[in-house]
Amino acid sequence: MPNNFVLFICFWLCGYFSYGQQQISGVLLDNTSKKGIRAASVNLKSSDGKVISFKITDALGHFEMITSKDLTNAHIEINHIGYKRFSQALGSQLRGLQIILEQTNILLEEVKVKSAPKIARRGDTLNYNVAGFADPNDRTIGDVLKRMPGLEVLENGEVKYQGKSVSNFYIDGDDLLAGKYGLGTKSISPDIVKDIQVISHHEHIKLLKNKRYSDDVALNLVIKEEAKLMLSGKIMLGMGIPKHFDGELNTMMFNKKVKFLNVLKANNIGQDLATYMEETRSQAKIDNLLSLGTIGNPPLEKRDYLKNKTGLFDFNFSKPIKRDWSLRTNIQGLYDRNNIHYEGKNTYYTEKGDISFHEIQISKIKTKAAIGQVTVESNTDHFYFKNSLTMGLNNEDSESSISSDTRPIDNNIQHRSKTINNQLIYVPELKNGNIIQVQWFSKYYTKPQRLSSSTEVFNDLFYPVIFDKIIQHVNVPTFNTVASLGYRIPTGKINQYYSINLGVESQRLESNIKLLQGEKILDPLLDSTINRMNWLRTSSEFSAHYTWNKERFNSNLSLPIAFIHTRFEDKNYQLNNWKNLIQFTPSFSARYHIGYDDELAFSYKNSNNLGNIDAVYRGLIIQNYRTRSYNSSANPVTRNNDFLLNYKLGQSAKLLFFHFGLGYGLKSTNNMIATTVTDSLTATQLIAKENSIHSYTATIGFDKYLFKLGTLLKLKFNWRRSNYNQLFNNEILPFAITSYELQPAFNKKFLRRIELDYNSSINLSFSSQGNTSSDRRILFITQSMNFPINIAKSVLLKWNLQHLFNKQPDYKNTNYLFCNIMTRYSRWGMDFELDIRNIANIKRFETNAITANIQSQNRYELNGRTALIRGIYYIK
Repeated sequence: MPNNFVLFICFWLCGYFSYGQQQISGVLLDNTSKKGIRAASVNLKSSDGKVISFKITDALGHFEMITSKDLTNAHIEINHIGYKRFSQALGSQLRGLQIILEQTNILLEEVKVKSAPKIARRGDTLNYNVAGFADPNDRTIGDVLKRMPGLEVLENGEVKYQGKSVSNFYIDGDDLLAGKYGLGTKSISPDIVKDIQVISHHEHIKLLKNKRYSDDVALNLVIKEEAKLMLSGKIMLGMGIPKHFDGELNTMMFNKKVKFLNVLKANNIGQDLATYMEETRSQAKIDNLLSLGTIGNPPLEKRDYLKNKTGLFDFNFSKPIKRDWSLRTNIQGLYDRNNIHYEGKNTYYTEKGDISFHEIQISKIKTKAAIGQVTVESNTDHFYFKNSLTMGLNNEDSESSISSDTRPIDNNIQHRSKTINNQLIYVPELKNGNIIQVQWFSKYYTKPQRLSSSTEVFNDLFYPVIFDKIIQHVNVPTFNTVASLGYRIPTGKINQYYSINLGVESQRLESNIKLLQGEKILDPLLDSTINRMNWLRTSSEFSAHYTWNKERFNSNLSLPIAFIHTRFEDKNYQLNNWKNLIQFTPSFSARYHIGYDDELAFSYKNSNNLGNIDAVYRGLIIQNYRTRSYNSSANPVTRNNDFLLNYKLGQSAKLLFFHFGLGYGLKSTNNMIATTVTDSLTATQLIAKENSIHSYTATIGFDKYLFKLGTLLKLKFNWRRSNYNQLFNNEILPFAITSYELQPAFNKKFLRRIELDYNSSINLSFSSQGNTSSDRRILFITQSMNFPINIAKSVLLKWNLQHLFNKQPDYKNTNYLFCNIMTRYSRWGMDFELDIRNIANIKRFETNAITANIQSQNRYELNGRTALIRGIYYIK
């Protein structure tokens, strides 16, 4: 009885206190991303402005208040840094309120620590304040990017954010350079850049923003207002020993009326200007069926070994032509002549014994290339149009003198390539809010190639004809066009996109072999030295894409199904094959925002590679002085299944960035490359045989700015493993390759005058073949340390040390220490520099490498000690 009485009193009290209480609840959403806004203050105020109740939104933007007070004429007031103040009268609806807040220009999470770098986040945009990271000794924006946590700059100027390459490099919102990141990072002065913005989940087409799933990352340079009114750039001239020169002129201006960045460069000090044209000069395997040989680059800066004479012009211009329309032109030209001195020994491990090739090669390569692109674009919230026309020429003459295991061999290759392509994209928004997407891409490409070689390796093949040289001609003119029409429904719980894609690709492979005897041109007696293959592929694809977004979860499902018809014929071999294929290649991507600063992402992609004409030609092709190639496989198909799991954390207030990734890939093919190696030659043939390649990856990246120490710490770890079979000398050999790589780095400044910048890479790799017990492991360590010291206000002394160590069982360790020094005197708006490289005058470099069952020992001739004096005038 007493217990019942107590329960009665408790329930009575609860009913008393809850009587007349009212609940007000809702969610705050960002007007752009439609994501919940956390840590916002929600005030419930009476008609006279007094606070009735107060709440802070949770991680998802939700709030809930309970009050028993009178709510007549009450209103809600919301405050949050980075958003406009919101005030609204309270109506009859008290629960499930959905309130949209509009962003302001105030940045979130700005670091207020004195003399520490400044970084801020607003939604998907991370804002780095350049002044907080820049050093007075920096001369390009790339120098500053390297100090920013979360960012990485590669040698060619490519920029990565948390391990992912940026898709667009904007200058004040304009993609002026059309993908040539190296030009921007190596030319633009940090003095004219206010902020650097990194935009995650970037969508270039404004109309499709938040309507299409994207994992792209973009980088935008925010130009200072005062810099928009002036011309900037630099004039540099340098001369040195032995007979070295280095020159550059660049001018730039970035404002609303016009943007341009123009560069003229020339040098013979080993700077590779061809990397500035990599975006447009990248070529697939089919483009280079012929080669001089097998030369790999040493793990050194190109200035240490490249013997070149090169020049580049690069003009980039963008201008509004009328409201919301812009015209962009990009024109590049390259002249490059370089020499490579190389000595190598390749050993093939076989079940029946080892086979070795030893060669000394001196190569001379001369390239003349030009490319031009004209782009018209309009990018608004309701309409997008782009048409880009590109034309290019590339002439390359290469020659080499090879001292192999036989007599000296002279080789010569000539390439003459021409390309023209056009891309059209048209995306209008309809009156009902739905979107039409039209795309059309067409390309024509041709690259005649000619190889001349005095090799004797193939004498038995062409017996009884006696000859001095082999002349191999190859050309693969290619035309392909792809058109697509899509319809997007961006409203509703699930965004939908349906498209029809039609494609045609036509190729013709023409090749023949001639034998040169003195002045006579002879035909081989073999019938298999000619290719006249016609190849055609048509495809029709229907694709459905579904995007579902709910609060912190985003996902995308793609369901493409295609009908593909492939036909190829060559009357010389009574070959007339065709195949029809229906393929279904689904893909799925999803990400979950665990908190405000971190996300978990997963992706699965199924894709097919059906191969091109280079996989089905039947006639013999001499690829280089000791390699021949032909095929016997029909209709090669490679099926890929790739899984990727990523976690990313970016705490801007703490200057802490962390990412972790796991990947697995399965590649299943119905063909295999059969390699045959003898004491004098190698031969490759694509044959019909099932094969599978398993690959596993794990990556970790950690960047942290330590405020107390004033130090930026970076740490990367990569693990890779692959298992596959290789058909070698008529035996199927299973291989497993595993590699571990650790990359620690840090940057520290002492007493405002001394800086220490350290980067290193520790790489340990293992290669195993079947059940063999041979120890095929290799350890390679590289360390680089920059040590700039400001001796006086206008005098800089910079030491650079680079250490390389290579260790492999049964081989001699290699150990190198390179020392460089640079002195700079700044006065009258100019720099005067003395640059001395390779002070120890190291002229030879040796290294070892293992790939599958191939052991390589390479020796390169270096440039030795050089000295250069530069004068640099800055246009301001």
